[in-house]
Amino acid sequence: MVGGGITGITSAYLLVKQGVKVTLIETGEILTGTTGHTTAKISAQHGLIYDQSITDHGKEKARLYYEANADGMKLIKDLVEEHSIEFNLTA
Repeated sequence: MVGGGITGITSAYLLVKQGVKVTLIETGEILTGTTGHTTAKISAQHGLIYDQSITDHGKEKARLYYEANADGMKLIKDLVEEHSIEFNLTA
């Protein structure tokens, strides 16, 4: 797996859970690229994005985008519960 950000680490983790041997490759330190410099906001509430998506691609693709975000949020919630991960929830 190339990339030691949250996407690469999560993808590697999910592959390992499926029995796949994985090597994680990162050019620098793990979690210091884009992942290390974001607000880490997790949301499916992207009003302007949905409006533009409907305009550009139609309601079906906008719905699929929402569902992908909602599925991602559920995956994170499930992993937090499964591994008893502590975090700070801020508004």
